[in-house]
Amino acid sequence: MYVATSSPQPARWRVAVDTPRELHRALFFRDALRLPTLPGAGHLTIPAPERSTEGSDRLALAWSHWWSSLLAHLRGGPVALAAHAGAPGLDVDPELDRLLADGEGEFKRWWTGAGRDQRGHKLELAHAARKATRAEADLLASRGQQVLLAVDVISLDGPFRHAVSRDHVVVSTAARAQADYPEWLARTVFPT
Repeated sequence: MYVATSSPQPARWRVAVDTPRELHRALFFRDALRLPTLPGAGHLTIPAPERSTEGSDRLALAWSHWWSSLLAHLRGGPVALAAHAGAPGLDVDPELDRLLADGEGEFKRWWTGAGRDQRGHKLELAHAARKATRAEADLLASRGQQVLLAVDVISLDGPFRHAVSRDHVVVSTAARAQADYPEWLARTVFPT
């Protein structure tokens, strides 16, 4: 997690930028199983290897339900879920849960970069998150209000934006790069 705060202390604002493993895990399996993407979300910026199992309509619906459950769990704070899809509070289709368990090793290699000639995806994303935090910091500093903002960044090539609450958002790397991102964030954090 990367944290930027105002000076002097005590901080008037704070931005905590994280790259949630569980959301990336869900997106990894969506792409690996060739399931439909979310509207406007696109695909992972570092592609997941396709699995031999092609997703059925039932599997696509099960994944969509799992994704909604993950986003709903964010309301209590950062994603802190068990390693398997069937964690307490998450109702996951048994077929999807089996495919997730079977592909867990693939996901771990993708997430850490094992077997590639580059840093792990997690490290690449964390570096990008630090560089892009300026927009959030500038916005909060300009308002002069005390705000604690959590930004969960997911590496998608589409402009995915989701407001968990007024002080917690989930955005794609592509959305953070868009010119209207600061305006959307301002409307989310400082509703009129």
